[in-house]
Amino acid sequence: MIVAGRWEILEPIGSGGFGEVYRARHAVSQNEAALKLLGGRGAHSLAEAERFKREAAAPARIHHPGIAEVLDAGLDPATGRLFLVTELLEGETLRAHLGPGALPLVLRMLEPLSAAHQAGYVHRDLKPDNVFVDRHKGVMLIDFGLARLSSSTYATRASEIFGTPRYMAPEQAVSSHDVTAAADVWAVGVILYEALAGRCPFDGASPIELLHAIAHLDHVPLSLAAPLVEPRLAALVDRCLAKDPAARPAHASALRAELAPLVRASIPEAPGIDVMAATMAVPLPAATPASATPASVTPASATPASVTPATGTPATGTPATGTPATGTPAPATAPRRTWRGAVVAGLAALLLAGGVAAGGLVWWRAARSTHATYEGEGWRLEAPRGWERIDGGAPSVLLALREPGAASTLSLQRVAWPGSLADYVAGARAQGAREGGRVVADRPAALSGRPGHELEIARSGADGGYVQAQRIAVERGVAWMVSCSAPRARLGALRPVCARLFDSVRLDPR
Repeated sequence: MIVAGRWEILEPIGSGGFGEVYRARHAVSQNEAALKLLGGRGAHSLAEAERFKREAAAPARIHHPGIAEVLDAGLDPATGRLFLVTELLEGETLRAHLGPGALPLVLRMLEPLSAAHQAGYVHRDLKPDNVFVDRHKGVMLIDFGLARLSSSTYATRASEIFGTPRYMAPEQAVSSHDVTAAADVWAVGVILYEALAGRCPFDGASPIELLHAIAHLDHVPLSLAAPLVEPRLAALVDRCLAKDPAARPAHASALRAELAPLVRASIPEAPGIDVMAATMAVPLPAATPASATPASVTPASATPASVTPATGTPATGTPATGTPATGTPAPATAPRRTWRGAVVAGLAALLLAGGVAAGGLVWWRAARSTHATYEGEGWRLEAPRGWERIDGGAPSVLLALREPGAASTLSLQRVAWPGSLADYVAGARAQGAREGGRVVADRPAALSGRPGHELEIARSGADGGYVQAQRIAVERGVAWMVSCSAPRARLGALRPVCARLFDSVRLDPR
């Protein structure tokens, strides 16, 4: 097969929704190249034509040796298909090298990406499959078919979404219109996370669930998903995955400036391992309590009605004394009448006493109510009344409470967790061991009717140490954790509080 009268197709290299890629040879120069045939036979849509133009023009505009040069492009008259010819690369994609040892490759990839950003391009489909490790030319950035030039007159419609869901930034998952270089930085963060932790930070049973997790759930911090990673590198990767684009490095050059000094110290002695999702590993930090009761707090009882007990001054006086009266004694009262009166008086006294007791019991129960109900989207639980609501330190912490005047804390957390419950529990045990903790309870325990697990880990410290109990459940890519942390001295008193907290949790089905 000859394309455009000058390119002879030799063998297929790959294919996808975009079309097919072939090894081809020029009829005159005999140079071999990679030839991409776009779409199917027949007329191409305006959108396809615009994307074809961008992919063909981007390498020349960016002009960087890390971006494959375009040798030829046009419309094959015989098939009516658009074709694009680029220099032939030999090697594998970055996915074949993905692991902790891929960090130098990712750093090299940031060079052509920086050039693209400086030229005004956003790649919009950055992933390991679009980074090629050539045996002779090194790391190459490929496939600019979805790239967007900020100065382009062609505007992506606000409703259009382009890219590979697993690597799409939250703002790109909503719309690919006017995304900035920060969206590419997010994709680099996903690649780094995947290389170091062995899995992507988000997962879902379907593209819709995956995009929902990316947009609304927090990822497991890399320092916990791969604890062997150098802490500064883990913090940088987590910052690349910030939901707010302004919180990420602004572009590839800024990211490269931060990443380069960390690469040498960041490669661990062993591959990153999946050990746990984010947990409340230490008591929550002190925070200024809110000045008003949160709207989501519903007290478990109402103010009791006021009850004033009947009181009075006992009758006092000098007992009557004197000589008994003499004479004919007065006739005695009929015995039957005296018995009936006693019965009526007794019944009245019992009714009165019962009413007072019932009223007192209601007041006593209301006065002794010690818990309030907290609820939010998809969850509800009971926690001690009077505990201070504090900042949990991360958006994934849905509720955090601290005992007044003490270091005891309660919390509810929800994070994206693509692994199993067993993976999470194993990671929590390992995390506790690394921090010098000792597992004192380790048993299956349901959470809101879901299969779950309960862990209790004791940690030592100069202040006597503390104990943390957790109830964990994992469902469809989301981990729920209810935590109760207390100093050792308060543990006995708080055990019933923790038990009631765990049992009160209600999670809505997803």
